[in-house]
Amino acid sequence: MKLSELIAADANLVNFIKAVPQAKNSMLTGVNFGAFNLIIRELLHRLQQPILIVASDENRAQQIYSSLVELFEENMVHFFPVEPLLETQAAVSSLDELSQRLDAMSFLLTKQKGIVISTPQALQYPLPAAIKFKANSLTLKVNQVCNLSKICDFLVRCGYKRDDLVANPGEFALRGDILDIYPINIAYPYRIEFFDDEIDNIRTFNPVSQRTKDSLTEVVIEPADDQLDKLYQNEDYTTILDYLTESGIICFDDIRAIRQNIVQIDARNRDYLTHETSTNIKNSRLDFTSIFNQIVQAKIYSSLFQVSVNDLKIDQLLNLHTREPQQFFSQMSLIKNELSVYELQQQTVIIQADNLVRAKQIKSTFADYGIDITIAAENKLIPNKRQIIVDNFNQGFVLPRINLVYLTEHDLFNRQLHIHKKIKSLENAQQIRSYQELNPGDYVVHINHGIGIFEGIKTLESNGKKGDYITITYRNHDQLFVPADQLGVVQKYVASDGKIPKINKLGGNEWAKTKCRVQEKIEDIADELLAIYAHRATEKGFAFLPDDELQRDFEASFPYLETPDQIKAIKEIKLDMQKEKPMDRLLVGDVGFGKTEVALRAAFKAIDSGKQVAFLVPTTILAEQHYATMLERFKDFPVNVAMLCRFQTEKEADEIATNLSNGKIDIVVGTHRILSRDIKFKNLGLLIIDEEQRFGVKHKEKLKKLKNNIDVLTLTATPIPRTLHMSMIGVRDLSVMETPPANRYPIQTYVTEETPNIVREACLRELARNGQIFFLHNKIQDIDQKVAYLSQLIPEARIEYIHGRMSERQLEDIMLRFTQKKFDILVTTTIIETGVDLPNVNTLLVENADTYGLSQLYQLRGRIGRSSRLAYAYFLYKRDKVLTEVSEKRLNAIRDFTALGSGFKIAMRDLSIRGAGNVLGKQQHGFIDSVGYDLYAQMLDQTIKQKRGDKVCHKTNAEVRINLEAYIPTEYISSQKQKIEFYKKIKHANNVKAIDDIADELIDRFGTYPKSVENLLNIATIKVLADTAQILSITNIDEKIDIVLDQKASEELKGPNIFRTLEHVCFRARVSVDHDCLHVRLILDSKSSWRTIFNELKVFLQAVIDILHK
Repeated sequence: MKLSELIAADANLVNFIKAVPQAKNSMLTGVNFGAFNLIIRELLHRLQQPILIVASDENRAQQIYSSLVELFEENMVHFFPVEPLLETQAAVSSLDELSQRLDAMSFLLTKQKGIVISTPQALQYPLPAAIKFKANSLTLKVNQVCNLSKICDFLVRCGYKRDDLVANPGEFALRGDILDIYPINIAYPYRIEFFDDEIDNIRTFNPVSQRTKDSLTEVVIEPADDQLDKLYQNEDYTTILDYLTESGIICFDDIRAIRQNIVQIDARNRDYLTHETSTNIKNSRLDFTSIFNQIVQAKIYSSLFQVSVNDLKIDQLLNLHTREPQQFFSQMSLIKNELSVYELQQQTVIIQADNLVRAKQIKSTFADYGIDITIAAENKLIPNKRQIIVDNFNQGFVLPRINLVYLTEHDLFNRQLHIHKKIKSLENAQQIRSYQELNPGDYVVHINHGIGIFEGIKTLESNGKKGDYITITYRNHDQLFVPADQLGVVQKYVASDGKIPKINKLGGNEWAKTKCRVQEKIEDIADELLAIYAHRATEKGFAFLPDDELQRDFEASFPYLETPDQIKAIKEIKLDMQKEKPMDRLLVGDVGFGKTEVALRAAFKAIDSGKQVAFLVPTTILAEQHYATMLERFKDFPVNVAMLCRFQTEKEADEIATNLSNGKIDIVVGTHRILSRDIKFKNLGLLIIDEEQRFGVKHKEKLKKLKNNIDVLTLTATPIPRTLHMSMIGVRDLSVMETPPANRYPIQTYVTEETPNIVREACLRELARNGQIFFLHNKIQDIDQKVAYLSQLIPEARIEYIHGRMSERQLEDIMLRFTQKKFDILVTTTIIETGVDLPNVNTLLVENADTYGLSQLYQLRGRIGRSSRLAYAYFLYKRDKVLTEVSEKRLNAIRDFTALGSGFKIAMRDLSIRGAGNVLGKQQHGFIDSVGYDLYAQMLDQTIKQKRGDKVCHKTNAEVRINLEAYIPTEYISSQKQKIEFYKKIKHANNVKAIDDIADELIDRFGTYPKSVENLLNIATIKVLADTAQILSITNIDEKIDIVLDQKASEELKGPNIFRTLEHVCFRARVSVDHDCLHVRLILDSKSSWRTIFNELKVFLQAVIDILHK
């Protein structure tokens, strides 16, 4: 029996639902929140029509959306969000809300069954008529004949922006015969390739790599704007109701609260319009009452209590008498008693588990207390019995009329239901564009000539052949032209926190001196790193046991879905722990990406093998937070957890010290108090350190002693540059986590002028859902005046402040009170505690946001949005202030960048340099800055490899001079940025397959390439092979090609071997020796095409490689 069949026993409810379409006005009372979701599921199941739910306010709408999205399969539940206030609607905000609205509109136009949740303001929000919106979608099919320029005009009219490269939703790009379009409510953009005016093929592509994913035969392009202003300026607008089919149902959740909300918000909007001097602000809200009176669809009014609504004629009324179940807070004796009572009353008791593993755990916990219960499939429920099922209601309910008690894990154990569905957010693709992207005006480093300014890429003619050249300006306006195919000798200059470098002089010797100084320092650091590595390699540690059943149970009890990065990191850590050599691994990941869970799994593994674990954190607050997490995670397992910090009394601390020394405590979390002399472990096996760089020198010395012979896992949220990872392989083991958890909402971001109204409304919006707020004010001298001003503006809120001049203890006490929700708004300087997790803080206001650097803005915004609740960030600038171009760009970037983990990418630059300093030692900053980060990393890498005596495959740097035009013409790729990107890719390709991939990518993104690009790729292939074949040069003069091998290769190939390499080459050849180097001259046939010549060269070079590498 299914749940809906059990409910069918309530004939009144079934008849009520059946009568809804005819009744027009139905009222349902006595429905609590848990039962509301059940009723909606029944309505949908029995009526098979779309349902529009109008919630009483934005907060309630989000709650309903979060709970219903769990109950239905994908694409059944949609959200239609509208900013309640015109003032925030006028602010420039991120695309997520628009995307959700377009999604809901498109869904309603399909007339399929499903649910759209909205707020009262949604009924006032003007939209173009549904028929017009539908008429402005465009269907494109393979083999269809279209006019490309008309399609581009249409896209612009529908709100799309034209760009060189499509990376964000709402953009399109045209390159030759290829049209890329990124609709706002689609996961992957479309690439449409034309042959003349016929569509040749359609495919989706990944906006990050720009490479094709799947082929399609047909796509529908919908508008990228819900207003279509440019199309219908003077026409009448309708609302979302026009999109809901006439047979659809509208459910008003608490009509009285809805009307109250309308009155309040309308008054605030009128007030704003009266005081707003700007002429372009107009009232874009329709009158609620007149819209409400025009509704043709059937309406249901749902509420907890029976209310009289004087002006409504109610056609049918049902009082459902649902009840909220009792909350048991894990008291098993109470649960046992209550279940016995239910059994005597012959109630049907359903206990809902999050997943099958949890179902089995609950069954076994119940068995321990003598409670017999079965696990049932959702379609095999047994009336009047108790059973466990797996489902996704987020609250339980009791239906007395049919003797049904439905209990969730939250009701029984106060355990949160965790979101399993991935929340749809616009993952912003630009995030992954390399921080080394070159733009004119950037500082660059030429390996031989030093630091200059990049001016751009120019096509110049030399010896009658065209080629692309990188132009760099040095001191005294001297210019250097570097052929684009030698891009490897040029890198972007990257230093810590936007340091401006000194520009070198062309031909001077200062650059050589700088490089020498840095090289000496690098020698020292490489020696130091390798000494640590050698010492660790000889140490013997403890090999932990492989995973057992208990470890698997512990991991299965994790209530979230692991991210791929978490799984990878856990695997790497476990492999390290199972080896005899002590582990020393660094785990890097943005805050909230699940590092703690990875650490706790390692801790559990250590405890399971009979060892103790110490978890060291820099602050008391972090200790408290980790302690609470551990108690929650370890509660069903035989693990004793303790915390050591300054909040304990001396007596408590002594007791913990005793229990650590006699082995009664398995894991202790604490501040540097753990490093005190009186703390001795009986059998310490694993040390976990959070943010090691935040400990002082004295503590680090103590740490070194503690680290001997035990496994160490260090966690950090400061990213570390990729290039550094490479040189650190074998010196320090690194695991990197870059994927955010799936159930996070994106952060809704606004960029707007600071007005008292905006500040007040933003705070009230958060307080309305019992949340807390960060207010960023970066001037210590008048921070108390700001608090006084805010207290006057928002008397409802409790406000406190912190800044960096307070003592460590003061800061901790205030932050602790904030985490305990003792006050609502924290006014703070940029000191906002880094690692602290504050899931209840979901609004951030930043004053004078235009004065901050991009990475600072990202880090600040990363402090909110840590729960499965929508977060809001307001970046404010002074009223009537003209923004500089740089700050405007910066604010736009952060607004477009709503994706989580994007901070990881864009702030990568400033942060990663800091990360490099943390790994290599703070004193390295100066040296990194003097040559730029990339060259520094390259030099370090080479030095470590040399000193380690790594066996390096001997390669030359062959000079390939072939008399052909080999470059990327502007007609093929017009964007300089993209041109440089491809020159870079070609330069970094180190095997033939990599060059073949580049050729595929060019065809995929830009269509068939011209002859000059084919030449460029062929020459690059020859160069890759020539380097491996130890060739010094390949030169083409008239109808000859001269090849010179280096001495080492010449030694191995002299005698018959060199003739063996020429066996399959169809050109005549001459071989000679000069200065111990073999010279091979190929005499070309005048009729041979260059394709043939390149093929013959490849045959020869491959034959040389085969003999050398035998």
